[in-house]
Formats: sequence, C-alpha cells, structure tokens
Amino acid sequence: MLTETRISRAFRRLFPKVPRVSAEQREAVRRSSGGAETAGDALTRLLCDRLTNLDPQLSDRLADDLYRQVRQLIATVEAMATDNDGHHGSVAALRALERTQACCGMTETDYDSVQGALTLALRANDMFDDPAREAWSGCFAVVAFELKAAARWRSLLIPPP
Repeated sequence: MLTETRISRAFRRLFPKVPRVSAEQREAVRRSSGGAETAGDALTRLLCDRLTNLDPQLSDRLADDLYRQVRQLIATVEAMATDNDGHHGSVAALRALERTQACCGMTETDYDSVQGALTLALRANDMFDDPAREAWSGCFAVVAFELKAAARWRSLLIPPP
C-alpha cells in the first residue's frame, strides 16, 4: 500500500536536491518574527501587493481569499522556522496549506510567481536585514518545493478539464 510517506520518500529519491533549512536560517526567521507588528503580518501585506502586481490572474483567481492564503503560507514558513528539526515537525501545517491551495487550483507556475513576489516583498521591507531575507527565502524554497510537488502529483492524478 502506498502511503503519503512512501510516496514522499520515493519523490525525494527522484529529486535529491531537496532544499533544506539550516539552523542559522531558522534562527534568523525567528528573530525577525517578533515585535508589535510581526514580520509575518507585514510580509503578508507586502506579498499580497507584490503578487497582485506581478501576477494579476493568480490574484484574481484567489480573489477575496488572497490575504488568507498568503497569511497561511507565511505562517507555514514561520512554523518551519520554529520547528526544531527544521522540516518534519511542520508537516501538519504544510499539509493543511497543500489542501487549502489545492482547492484554489494552485499550479507549479503559481508558486514561481509567489516566489518572485516574495523576493520583491523582502527587498522592499526595511524590517528585514540581509540574513533575515536569505532565511525567509530559504524557508520558502522548502515550502515551495513541497507545494510544487503536491501540485505536480495533482496534475498527474487529475487531468485538467
């Protein structure tokens, strides 16, 4: 019987260059997540703005749900940063995000747009120094890798109409 864990392991064997989050990156994300207005909230607003400008079709498709989707994505990155083993403990948050975004029809190319918008949002925010920007990008790369893999599996299992 194929379980999600076995499929995930097989996928990792096929794609050995899975991005990893270092302890330093996790610490930088944790440090930048404090304050009255958290980095996650500020980054969510910036990312929504940049995504609307960068990929209007994606933001139109998500419509009223854009802020919630982006906030859940940022929360997943923050969960990964606070996770001691850097990846496996935040699987529940990642799977919840996958399910939510599957309902919106997110594709692999959508995550490329999100990654581009995140890069622009990080550069535009003075709240982040260079190590924090690199850390957020690194953590998001891991999340995006998993989300793209899930989108790829969905596209193989459920052909488009």
